[in-house]
Amino acid sequence: MPPEQLPLRDIHLPGADSWFSDLIAWWPPAIGWWLLLAGVIFGIWLIKHWLSPSPVKSARRLLKDMTQHSQLTPEQKLNALAILTRRVAMATDGRQHTAALTGSAWLEYLDRTGKTTAFSSGIGRFLGDAHYQPAGISAAELKQLVDLCETWLNLQSKRKP
Repeated sequence: MPPEQLPLRDIHLPGADSWFSDLIAWWPPAIGWWLLLAGVIFGIWLIKHWLSPSPVKSARRLLKDMTQHSQLTPEQKLNALAILTRRVAMATDGRQHTAALTGSAWLEYLDRTGKTTAFSSGIGRFLGDAHYQPAGISAAELKQLVDLCETWLNLQSKRKP
């Protein structure tokens, strides 16, 4: 049959009142809408990443709260400081590498990650075992130890595990 005699029907479009016709009318969106969507997703990710509390940020806040708490004795502050450094170490380097460290091995770890020798041969020795001794720690020594731990925390935020 020649093409002039074929019974062809015209293209059937969906009705104007159909939701499907509305979808077809705006799909695919222009490149500007895709860029806007990508920007919104990136902005949400950036805000969540920026506002999420890291272990070091939380530790800095806890350290500040602990040092300003006037009802704690120096021995209680020393114990809280030992717990705080242990928690940060486990959060940054993993529990399997740091949880079992005690005594001189723990102090050597703090020296290595803090790029100092003040933990094993200086005021940082209090974090090893001095909080078990009855003599305790003076307020001046505690201040030095807090400063040392604050420096250690600052290095932990910059360090790549």
